Amino acid sequence: MREQVRFLVVALIAALAAALLPAAAVAAKGKPTPRKAGTLDRSFSDDGVLTSTLSDGGTVHLALGPDGEIAVARGAAVPQGSVVLEYDPDGRRRREFGENGRLLIEDPGGSLFGLTGIALDSTGRLLVGGTSYGEMMAPPFPQGTNLWRTAATVARYSGRGHLDGSFGEAGYFRSDLGLPRPTTAPPGPGADGQTPTYTYPGTSLEASGISVDARGRVAITGSAVTEAHLCYPGSYERFTDAFVAQLTESGSLDPAFASTGVVSDPRYEFAAAPRFRADGRLFVFETSGRCLRGSHGSGALVMRRGGFLDGAYGEGGYADLGPLAESPSALAAANASGLAFVLYPSEEYWYRSLGRFLPNGQPDGKVKIERWDKSSPELIGIDARGRALVVGRKRANGGYTVLRVERFTPDGLRDSSFGRRGVSSVAFQQGQVKPTAIGVDARGRILVAGQYFPPGDAAGSELFVVRLRGR
Repeated sequence: MREQVRFLVVALIAALAAALLPAAAVAAKGKPTPRKAGTLDRSFSDDGVLTSTLSDGGTVHLALGPDGEIAVARGAAVPQGSVVLEYDPDGRRRREFGENGRLLIEDPGGSLFGLTGIALDSTGRLLVGGTSYGEMMAPPFPQGTNLWRTAATVARYSGRGHLDGSFGEAGYFRSDLGLPRPTTAPPGPGADGQTPTYTYPGTSLEASGISVDARGRVAITGSAVTEAHLCYPGSYERFTDAFVAQLTESGSLDPAFASTGVVSDPRYEFAAAPRFRADGRLFVFETSGRCLRGSHGSGALVMRRGGFLDGAYGEGGYADLGPLAESPSALAAANASGLAFVLYPSEEYWYRSLGRFLPNGQPDGKVKIERWDKSSPELIGIDARGRALVVGRKRANGGYTVLRVERFTPDGLRDSSFGRRGVSSVAFQQGQVKPTAIGVDARGRILVAGQYFPPGDAAGSELFVVRLRGR
């Protein structure tokens, strides 16, 4: 049975519909759906939209498989574990996956687990990445900062949702990656006039992204706390270094990747959104923002198969992206060829600029995104043809009830062949939406996933997935 849809779907196709449907709605039920790019794909869950209720909150993650299968998950560190759902290409729940289409993800050691990413490999196996939380570590002096002892965790499941025993240990990889333990110091010197240094008893890291290549190698990214220092009276700042780790197809740290399988990058604080390029190189976004060290900005790096920086990319393997509008995990994207788009803030209210970087890391100009009245860009994507996709939400009926996807041609113009004058809209009858993930499948169809907040629903949010025609 198809997922129950609780809201009204509106696409930017001019037509007259019933009383609840405004102008520019999808074709009425029973009539052929327009096949123009940017219209709702009604071969997906009857009308192009599905929702599902999951008990855990957090960001919605999306992964697309080689045969059109779709995996969605909610990322949150909750005692009951996280849940992954899988769907067939037509939006039907894959009942043979897990238990009736639902797979519960739990930490192998019984710890609290925070899901931070999912991926589907070339054979349809599911990879789940995240952070396992141990005990809280406290320094032996007042006013210090407590840190979680944590580990990076990756689990692999078969196409039917069973743990893959050939991966890691009984289906899991779990490690502190050999990263340094953080240090801290009290706010003043000791009795001898010297300021002592305290080393925490364990590693404190946060995973933030996962990717898998055609050979089954897995890349995970994140940040690890290196030190905690007083930023201003009464407030300690946690200093982190970005890290990138690579696992073999069998689920162990890859010795062919920088000899240890892990690269720590003190140049930036956070690494996110890893992406294997078609040439086997690994593309990673990084960002920083520190009150004491004075660094703030973002960059991209490309690593060769051996874990070394690709000197032909940008300057010595890095491309300086400058300060983005928000986190680069949401407002920066790259495709398999290495072409990248980033979303920049603007001095003009409600405006943004879209910047492009070539596969060699060189900037290729910016275009100004026109004002979206009472709207908010949330994330960007990119398709195989090098067209940028900007996803946002627009205020209507007292809340952010309209999902908007805007597509740009490779030369930076709004794509008039997409939706209505380059913009596709999906309106929810009630409640609010927050898009958190975007993907483009092998047929060029665009999928956007996120959170849906029903009006007056004290239980929290649901997840939604929308699929648009993309050619």
